[in-house]
Amino acid sequence: VMVSRLRVLINQSAASERAHGNLARYFPTVLADQLADRDEPVRVGERRECVILFADVIG
Repeated sequence: VMVSRLRVLINQSAASERAHGNLARYFPTVLADQLADRDEPVRVGERRECVILFADVIG
């Protein structure tokens, strides 16, 4: 019983580290840390109003 609990704990820890690594690839380290430390999961989709600027800096 103890061995199976330890395996579950190790798997959860590894999954958490992978998730943090994936977040850190696309977000600043501070934000990745905040997202990884949340108790609630990040929602799959969320509608937000935003502004996007496309600029040609070469020409």
